[in-house]
Amino acid sequence: MHVNNGKCQKCREIIARYPGFWPALLEWFNTLQGDLPEVHVSCAGRGQMDQEACFLRGASKAHWTKSAHNWNVGMDLWTHIEVEPKNLYDKTVFKEIDLHRPDWIEWYGEKGSTFEEFPHFQIKGWQELCDKGVLQLVE
Repeated sequence: MHVNNGKCQKCREIIARYPGFWPALLEWFNTLQGDLPEVHVSCAGRGQMDQEACFLRGASKAHWTKSAHNWNVGMDLWTHIEVEPKNLYDKTVFKEIDLHRPDWIEWYGEKGSTFEEFPHFQIKGWQELCDKGVLQLVE
């Protein structure tokens, strides 16, 4: 089985692309991968071109500046489980991740919205932090 435990080069590369990534969210991910070593990050920050491309292909309902990814406070996760390698976004796995989620992080897998995003976790209240000028856009 491919495991993370802070040793997955691809996860480190994805996060390193965004030096302004929210430290508390990154710390949670590092703790999470110790508890659930099959968990990986597929997206941390997201620049303008990537955000608009995600919007155009239907992977996001948000334009540039309207996604937590654009402000370094959103993270998409996935799992690598040999038993079911074709189902990287198994809802049961994300429910287990949710059990490890602190209350200052929200998960879009249980929102009940028309656009459930099982892999997406973000800082609660990030929009208010933007309004206060606390966050900066991904460059």
